[in-house]
Amino acid sequence: MKSDVFVACRDGDLSSIEKLYGQNPRLLREVACEGNSLLHIAAREGHSEIVSWALTQFSGYHRMTKIRNSDKNTALHESAKGGNEQVIRTLLESNKSAASKRNQFGETALIIASEYGHVEAVKLLLEATPWYMILWPRNDHQTCLHVAAYGGHLDVVRSILRRPSCLWKTCRYCK
Repeated sequence: MKSDVFVACRDGDLSSIEKLYGQNPRLLREVACEGNSLLHIAAREGHSEIVSWALTQFSGYHRMTKIRNSDKNTALHESAKGGNEQVIRTLLESNKSAASKRNQFGETALIIASEYGHVEAVKLLLEATPWYMILWPRNDHQTCLHVAAYGGHLDVVRSILRRPSCLWKTCRYCK
């Protein structure tokens, strides 16, 4: 039955998930290969209705957003790969601090969304990410600005540079 729920999640079949959950309420705590939870899979596939449902079913939903897979990715990291704004918005509403979490490569969800060129996702993540985290590089010393520029994602670069805050005005290197 465990594999059935993950296949249903991948396919976006909420009615099957609800039926299987009725039979075994612990499904939300189980993980598939590579340590992915139901929330990781739904977030990666962009199934916002499953993400919302999973968060409402789990009593400590803010803790559910902290679950990490084998790469130390949270569901927010996984959603940043696909750039689904509704999933990102839902995850940030349930736990805004998830935007500050780094995976085993030192990447935040902002760095991942910047690398993939997801402009709207980047804008949402910029609002949720503390300004000092925007300047922190991943393990290979690349920041979100570096990966966006290297990938040729000019709209992402503009969004990062136009972030509404005192980020660039207070940086001692940018004065």
